[in-house]
Amino acid sequence: MTTPASPRYRLPFGQLDDALMRLDTLVFGAWSPRIAGMVAASRTFAYHGGYAMVAGVPTVIADGTIVCTDNATRYIQRTAAGVVSADAALDPVTKIPMALVVCASGALTHFEDLRDLAFRPAIVGANGDLLIVDGSGHVVALAVGAEGKVLTVTSGIPAWATPAAGGLSGDIFWDCVAFLFHFDGTNASTTFTDEKGHTATAVGDAQLDTSVKKYGTASAKFDGTGDKITLASTTDLDFGNGPFTIEGWVITTQTGRQYATLMEKSNGSFNAGSWALNFNTATSGDGKVSFWQTDVSNSVPVVTSSGAINDGSWHHVAVVRVGNQILLWIDGALAGAVTSTVAFAANASTTIFGNSVFSTRDFNGHLDDWRITKGVARYTVPFTPPAAQLLGAP
Repeated sequence: MTTPASPRYRLPFGQLDDALMRLDTLVFGAWSPRIAGMVAASRTFAYHGGYAMVAGVPTVIADGTIVCTDNATRYIQRTAAGVVSADAALDPVTKIPMALVVCASGALTHFEDLRDLAFRPAIVGANGDLLIVDGSGHVVALAVGAEGKVLTVTSGIPAWATPAAGGLSGDIFWDCVAFLFHFDGTNASTTFTDEKGHTATAVGDAQLDTSVKKYGTASAKFDGTGDKITLASTTDLDFGNGPFTIEGWVITTQTGRQYATLMEKSNGSFNAGSWALNFNTATSGDGKVSFWQTDVSNSVPVVTSSGAINDGSWHHVAVVRVGNQILLWIDGALAGAVTSTVAFAANASTTIFGNSVFSTRDFNGHLDDWRITKGVARYTVPFTPPAAQLLGAP
């Protein structure tokens, strides 16, 4: 480490802790002791290339040092010619991002290195838009698209487009998918294939039915008398306090069971970390969908839909957590929403399709194309439900 004549510290980039490169808000006490001590002492911070931070609005001086003199949020960017500037907004066409800095009340409160943005699938903005990097290294904002669309970037401007036949390369969030069941196969088969490799076991008369399906060759059939499909415990479904998306297609006319269960993760006692997605909430025939989380309550659902699904038509049902919001969607329309800061406890229980640990909640109907995505809130604004079978690996 070398100390310039002015009271600023400079560090080789390789010495910065990996934590400084993440999206987390970085406050003085949360940094490593080495960095925290330097910044707290002088309100100055330096990183690769000799850029330095002091509290306030960043400005660029002749030697490339970035100095803050007031409160602001700024993007440190450079042109292809190497000119560095501190800007209030990203310039997706003419500049390449270097860092995001926030200063408040005379202190640096946030530092985010943006140079590794190209190695991330995307960053989700507050309104659900995506920030991505095009082939030239420029950051571009992409409005939320629909399932089955492909991304195009022309002159730094992103857009969703309908692909040519065979043009889809797969789910861009595939690494975040916990499981994906297309429920395809031969009629009456009891083999249920998860595209992510989890083993599924048929119980009772749960089987594939090729005569009723939304997409593909079949769907999963449950006759309402003890049928279910079970998955062994997996940490892939421990949501914690992060975003997730549970979704799938259902068709049913069932009215004889209250809390008929589409999907559930629980043991026999509906223990901490358990959750369930069921319908016929208030009575045995209202058809309204509810999502339950035992960490909140095991006697009252977290959120219940305003509309019903037991009309004999296919319906797309999705539960999404984004920030402190849990959203319930039916056919792409918001059917219920609630604010919740309660995390999902780690849970070693079995995951069940079409039934519950409670013996009176058997489902009678068909399920098709079910997926859970952990770490991604796929639907944050009204959307068109998937118009084709869900995408698999890229």
